[in-house]
Amino acid sequence: MQPRYSLRFENGERRGETIPIPGSGITVGRRPGNSVQVTDASVSGRHAEFVVEPDGLLLRDLGSTNGTKVGGERISQSRLRHGDEVLLGNVKLIVVDAQAGASAPAGGADELELEFDAPAPAPARAPEPPPARVAVSERLQTPTQFMPAAPAPEVANAADAVRTISAEKVARSGKRSFVGALVLVALLGGGGAAWFLLGQGAAGGEEGRKLRPVESVDGNLLAASYSFEGNEGNWASEDGAPAAFATDTTSRRSGELGLGALVDAGQWAIARSEAVRGSGQRVLTLRGHVRVGDSARARLGLELESSSGASARTVAWGPVIPVGGDFEEVVATLTVPAAFDSVRALVLAEAAGAGGGSVDVDDVSLVPGGEAKLAAIDEFQFVPHGDPAFAASLFKIDRTLLSDMHVRLAEGGVAARAPIAIERGDIAFALTFGSGNGRTLSLRVDEPLFKGGVASTGSGGYRTHSTEFTREGVTSVIAGAGKDQVRLAFAEPVKLRGKPEGSGLRLDFELGAVAGARLQTSFLAERDEAQKLARSAREAEQAGQLGNAASLWGKLRDEYPFDTRSLEEADTARARIAEGGLAALRNLRGEVERARFFRLVELYRKCRRDTLAAATRYEGSELATEANALVAEIDKDLAVLEADLTKAERGRLEGIAGALERGESPKLAARVREVLSRMASAAAPRGDN
Repeated sequence: MQPRYSLRFENGERRGETIPIPGSGITVGRRPGNSVQVTDASVSGRHAEFVVEPDGLLLRDLGSTNGTKVGGERISQSRLRHGDEVLLGNVKLIVVDAQAGASAPAGGADELELEFDAPAPAPARAPEPPPARVAVSERLQTPTQFMPAAPAPEVANAADAVRTISAEKVARSGKRSFVGALVLVALLGGGGAAWFLLGQGAAGGEEGRKLRPVESVDGNLLAASYSFEGNEGNWASEDGAPAAFATDTTSRRSGELGLGALVDAGQWAIARSEAVRGSGQRVLTLRGHVRVGDSARARLGLELESSSGASARTVAWGPVIPVGGDFEEVVATLTVPAAFDSVRALVLAEAAGAGGGSVDVDDVSLVPGGEAKLAAIDEFQFVPHGDPAFAASLFKIDRTLLSDMHVRLAEGGVAARAPIAIERGDIAFALTFGSGNGRTLSLRVDEPLFKGGVASTGSGGYRTHSTEFTREGVTSVIAGAGKDQVRLAFAEPVKLRGKPEGSGLRLDFELGAVAGARLQTSFLAERDEAQKLARSAREAEQAGQLGNAASLWGKLRDEYPFDTRSLEEADTARARIAEGGLAALRNLRGEVERARFFRLVELYRKCRRDTLAAATRYEGSELATEANALVAEIDKDLAVLEADLTKAERGRLEGIAGALERGESPKLAARVREVLSRMASAAAPRGDN
């Protein structure tokens, strides 16, 4: 026996396929093991079940992530009828009832056609409509706006007049118990009575019951998808997000549709508008109406992109929108520099606590105009994106130097940011990073600076970077060279991580308790100091004070690395001094080994004098330390050698003195005794001279 009910896929990989529903029912989900497997990412593992009961077909949501909708309304359980449109995530199905389909009117299964007799005092009695569907939804507490029905039109031949009411609208009307009766009144009494009860009687005269018309916005760059009326494709949900935005009637502020998302604990969703293309620096005003319910959190923002990759993709989020019972207008004005030639509007929904909630948005516009926000020092422009600014970029004329600068927070959700306050000084911008736990300052050093080199200073001195790295104890980062150079300096050491990104280098600073930084763009004083140090270092090297020269070059490199020529000279000179010192020490060690092998006292003593002189020349450097260590080795070896030689020589002279004394040569014996006395004095402990 052919099953009475079946489902027809309207989109996705199974589009056009019809699945029969046996008497035992079916489950639908993404995982294997369901009666019907749908691999679309918006469908949960076990998404929903269709149950065949004696009085009809029942649909139950099985706790899906992206929800189940019937007729555009999210449900947890609903009785289905022929022609109903079911959405499982983004997958659309149509319910087919073989019994109802056999007697469906020519106008289509989704419509009810009511014929009105010729000008009779009252219309013919309509057939009893089926019971209205009861939709169980998280949105039942939100008042629903209804479109008042238009009065019945006047026709030349009323007997031929047909009044069509879509099943979707009838289903929508089932949200409140009295609406079913109003629909029945509309069927029995015509459009005029329905208009009176829906627009006037049921609403009690309240404007909130009436449909708000969509109002156009002059100059709106999002005109095609401004109010989500039949343009869902112009907005796209973030791939891989645990929840998704979709258009439906319950999310509307005006017109028939709005954009909404339901998020449970730990879930979030982001929707992006169509891309707005343009060039040249401009100011855009983003405006939207947002309603936040229960334990949800919402934000509007702009996504700035550069088709050339010269600037990193930058997201400028606005502040968190508070929970409220009705739509709140949100307005943000952002300066978009010329390097960004593509802009998209964003809306974020995320759960704010252990519970979930809803976020609805409607009537989103993006209009050119407003006052530009930027701070400038000479040709450097620091552009805060928004007020307060949750992102910023540094430009020089029309080139990006630093982009996608933002401060992430460890807690607070997907878009948790601390604001960046910017204050202009004479040679530097003072940055303040707001508060919050686990703050990380992130930015990209773009190509104009990256080509000039990136280095950090701190514990351990000056280091250059071009590949992935991690460094503790960083006090500043210097990027670029010449006139295209900046330094980001911190009052306290921070931890720095870097990795290549696009044509630049992404830097992440773990701020800890650091509240701000100083972004310097002018280095005249520092370059003067570097040149002074270079002159002093040259003079010290010429005077043979190689240790002092190396120390001065090192100070220039670690503290004043802002003059390219001086820095290159410092590196060359330090390498030359170090190489010369190491070569001298190698030669001295070779001579010491020769003296040790041949037990040459005088060569030992010469090596000692030469090594002491080297320690003096390289005083203050590591070479001096190594030279002094070699002197200590020589002294130890020389002491042993001299002790051995002295012992043997003294024994020989003692024998001679004794023989002379026995041979009665007292004068000669006395002279030998004098030599022995001098040897004893020479063997006594001595200084370095």
